[in-house]
Amino acid sequence: MVNIFNVLMKFILKILKIFMTPNKIEQDEIKKEFQIINNSVKGITVSYYIFKTLFSKRNSLEMRKNQAESNLETMKYYGSFFAETELSHVINFVMRITNCFDTLFYKGKESLNIKGLINKMSYNIGDFYHLIKKHKSTLLDLRKIRNKNFAHLDPDLINRSFVILGVEELIHATQELLNNIGNHIYGSYFLDWDITKNSTIRDVEYLLSNLSKYHINLICEGIKNLGKDIT
Repeated sequence: MVNIFNVLMKFILKILKIFMTPNKIEQDEIKKEFQIINNSVKGITVSYYIFKTLFSKRNSLEMRKNQAESNLETMKYYGSFFAETELSHVINFVMRITNCFDTLFYKGKESLNIKGLINKMSYNIGDFYHLIKKHKSTLLDLRKIRNKNFAHLDPDLINRSFVILGVEELIHATQELLNNIGNHIYGSYFLDWDITKNSTIRDVEYLLSNLSKYHINLICEGIKNLGKDIT
């Protein structure tokens, strides 16, 4: 019964394609690819700001020294969780943002990327090349990190501190380009990326604050119990 249903659905789809204009099919494919890339960049944004917020909250140059030290102690107490969380999100945004610009590194036609999407549209490719020219050194650094640290286990590991320097500008430029492409596809389109950024930062701060309070309560409880044992 299931096989008959599948065969029937395939037949219906073939009939629909006959009556759909090539332009309609093409537009649907473009919209689908745009949404995939757009969702990927949203994931990149979330992962980057999780990483950056955790980094900033223990950095005494960005926080009051006593607060930074308190956050660091909390992160050490939950060491396995924070170490793996931070590393996982670094891997996520490095791998996914290099995927968006895969034509720089991979010639396979099956790779879904921003340039491939633009080539299917009547959109100005110059915007893409302007982004590449401005941020090419960052993209090449990301590729090096991806290949040496994440795609393969190179013993000569590269310091991950670079991500604070050039990646944020690249992410902002990519977001702006996608908003322009989306506006071209849909006629009216705008995604407020600051909402994604700010909500991510707020969530990390909320998590860290509550874990810090819990950690302090554990210490206080331990001191109380110690006092009882002494008396």
